[in-house]
Amino acid sequence: MAEQTDLNPELLASLELFNAHLEQDAEAEKAAKAVAKAERRKDEAAARVRKLNDDPKATADEKAEAEAAYREAVAELAARTEDPLGNATARADGEGGEPSGEETALAEGGEETSSEEPATEETAAEDNAG
Repeated sequence: MAEQTDLNPELLASLELFNAHLEQDAEAEKAAKAVAKAERRKDEAAARVRKLNDDPKATADEKAEAEAAYREAVAELAARTEDPLGNATARADGEGGEPSGEETALAEGGEETSSEEPATEETAAEDNAG
């Protein structure tokens, strides 16, 4: 690399700023991918809970395991959508990072009954629209 003393100080400052922005963009992209992955995991866990709740042959253990996986996925998503200061950040799809009431209840240890589905058809339609 050429000696930095040969560069104009303004050019050097601009290059440092540019490199800092590149690093920020890379970090933001990595975070967005992690949020998208957590959202997919939550959606898959919710689908499994719905499937087991509709299956009369599903055991209580299978349902409890699926619900625990769902709560874990919701907690992971919440952790990835909040910054260290606890402020919600934008999700990958551009919506707010706040979890839904259902997600909050499950993340706080709320229990679902086997007759309830983790998401309504309206919620599923909203998720598919995004």
